[in-house]
Amino acid sequence: MRTFLLIPILILFAAGVAAQPARAEPVRGPFWSGTVRGQGRTEIIADKGIVVTAGADTKACFCYDTDLMRLSLAWTGDFLEFGNTLTRIEWPPPPQVKGTPVFGTRPGPGWSKEDRFTDP
Repeated sequence: MRTFLLIPILILFAAGVAAQPARAEPVRGPFWSGTVRGQGRTEIIADKGIVVTAGADTKACFCYDTDLMRLSLAWTGDFLEFGNTLTRIEWPPPPQVKGTPVFGTRPGPGWSKEDRFTDP
């Protein structure tokens, strides 16, 4: 008896899921915080980055690395590529820079005491 009830319920559930309209892109706001990957690269440009949009049309972005206290990358164009994190349940990779890089800095401390840039 349970099997006969379960099959129609599963069919109705599957039909309801398939009939849902596609979701629009999420509104993420003017900044994002977390690990950031560079464009077309697999290396991390900031482990603890804060990405901020700037300009009237928000097409200029920069990533500040809070761990090393440096401006790690600035770019123009699109914000970040987040992948399928809203449509799939899986471990997502860090977002990747989507625009065109303008300038960047090498990993290293952005602040020093007594003119020494060694990691304490």
